Amino acid sequence: IGAKVIVSDQGEDLLNADMIVLPGVGSFKAGIKSLKEKKLDSFIKEIAKTEKKILGICLGMQIFGKSSQEDGYFEGLDLFPYDVVSLFEKKTHIGWNYVSSNNSNQLYEEKLNTDFYFNHSFGYLVNDFSFGISSFNSIQFASFIKYKNIYGFQFHPEKSQKAGMQLLK
Repeated sequence: IGAKVIVSDQGEDLLNADMIVLPGVGSFKAGIKSLKEKKLDSFIKEIAKTEKKILGICLGMQIFGKSSQEDGYFEGLDLFPYDVVSLFEKKTHIGWNYVSSNNSNQLYEEKLNTDFYFNHSFGYLVNDFSFGISSFNSIQFASFIKYKNIYGFQFHPEKSQKAGMQLLK
């Protein structure tokens, strides 16, 4: 999409970024453990109090929550007041799925209401911060969340071809 990207786990590097992105592959337990070991958990919580944008993709979005049930019970960053739960009873949602807009915000409505690529079995149930909703095996879940300067995609925009690239822009 033409953005200059810096990959770093150092707070000083991230302070200069226009946006911080938490990527989305792995387990909640390993992800939150890594953030805590590098002291990025408290760094992200402080950044969330500013106007700097923070984007979480898949696991990155889940880490924003209060807690997760994946591989036990683990506390998240508590930036969203919701828990990450097992959505599909030992099934994994892999592939393309429709994301419908759940908000009257025209900016997002124009970018959603299309298919995006998913790969997950945990996530948030539909909540007050859900701007996009999807369903799999008759379970509705939040697929795009926005709260203040914090954004989260349960899907992978980077794997969602043209629709994902337009949303990231």
